[in-house]
Amino acid sequence: MLTTRREPWPLDDAFRADWSALRRRSPGSSVFTDLAWIEAGIAHGLPADRRPAPLRVVDDAGATVALALWQEAPLPGRLGTLRTLRTIDNNTQRIPPVLAASVEAQADALAAAWAALGGRFDLIDLFKLDPLEGRLPQVRDRLRSAGVCARLRPFNEQPRLVLPASVDDLLHLRNKVSRKKLRWGTNRLEEHLGPLSLERLRAPADFDRVGLPALEGTLQGLIQRSWQGRAFTPATLQSTLAFYRAVVRAFAPRGLLDVSLLRAADRVLAFDLGLVEDGTVSMLIGAYDPDWARFSPGSVLFARWARDSLERGDRVLEFGGDYLEYKDHWATERVSSHHLRLFGRTVRGRLKALLEREP
Repeated sequence: MLTTRREPWPLDDAFRADWSALRRRSPGSSVFTDLAWIEAGIAHGLPADRRPAPLRVVDDAGATVALALWQEAPLPGRLGTLRTLRTIDNNTQRIPPVLAASVEAQADALAAAWAALGGRFDLIDLFKLDPLEGRLPQVRDRLRSAGVCARLRPFNEQPRLVLPASVDDLLHLRNKVSRKKLRWGTNRLEEHLGPLSLERLRAPADFDRVGLPALEGTLQGLIQRSWQGRAFTPATLQSTLAFYRAVVRAFAPRGLLDVSLLRAADRVLAFDLGLVEDGTVSMLIGAYDPDWARFSPGSVLFARWARDSLERGDRVLEFGGDYLEYKDHWATERVSSHHLRLFGRTVRGRLKALLEREP
């Protein structure tokens, strides 16, 4: 029999050590289950009315079977404000429902969490879940077999580029019109500004060389001048900048940060920032100089970035969930993330299950 218990927040050393060990073994795990990523989201993205909820699931012998770091989050709706537990998924791409050594253990740990907490929480909402190589429906079915009312639906679709074997194959991914537009943009930029170059920062020594404060200033300046500066509210912009400052400082010293800069002499025309682990580069945020937007410096950067990744031996470039035109030109496949909802045993949880009953 499995038992669920709440763990202290802030996290203690034992939880951190167990999380690190289990993260490398868990199906669906990625750089987005790194505690530094989750804690940056908590520090700079968690609203004041929410609080972290670390959980540990143990067996009869007291051995850890699964770990989760969720949040308590109120959810307003027709039934009033529901009390929910949900994933911490700020800017995340795909994650497992919990950390556990197998898909079966993940399902059993979720059933144990529901048994322990489903009488106090109306919903357990798990967003942006990895498909687990097609086995996520098995998690839902195993939950239902354990008496849990569970619903699984697609959440979003994330394009990615599985890098081919050669540069020629990479170039053929783009259609003729797109290649012509890319050459035109490159030529116009070089006519005005001189030769373009790609600067790729990944090793800790790369960031030591340029200096993190100087790099942060460059990136933040472009974000503020690019489309984000126009689309975001001042508060959202500031929290976004603070979040990515925390990400840069946490991941650069570990060799897990990837920054690409399109330069013309001392001018930075565009950048892409992401995380890299086990041959997968996950794009997080990019921006460009709006003065040169008509020549698509972001697309010029992306083409050079993809080629450089191929030459470095990267395997997959993950583009995230936001669709932009250039992503469609380059994507070789699309992977769905999912939303798994467990309905609590409370009155509101049961009513919500009835309202959302599937045919």
